[in-house]
Amino acid sequence: MYLAVILIGGGSSWARMESKENAIKTVCKILKQDWGKYYKLNKGSDVSVTVVDVDGYDDIYWDYDGFFYKNEDGSRGKIDRSRIEYVKSIL
Repeated sequence: MYLAVILIGGGSSWARMESKENAIKTVCKILKQDWGKYYKLNKGSDVSVTVVDVDGYDDIYWDYDGFFYKNEDGSRGKIDRSRIEYVKSIL
């Protein structure tokens, strides 16, 4: 399972899918839907996508300090950097 996130302005768009490629394609579509009214998002533009391998994690969230998962006791754990990949995609 993969989580693809595009950070933009003070927000983000995200998609969680079984395959990395589908997560990236889907988050690019969602970016245009979510933010197309606020930013000029031209077809063919490069975007930076953060892809996180979230296999085995149910509750995932992120903030300025990184990506986290929620433990059963409610505490948070930080996702290891080896599970995070930064890729470029084209809208």
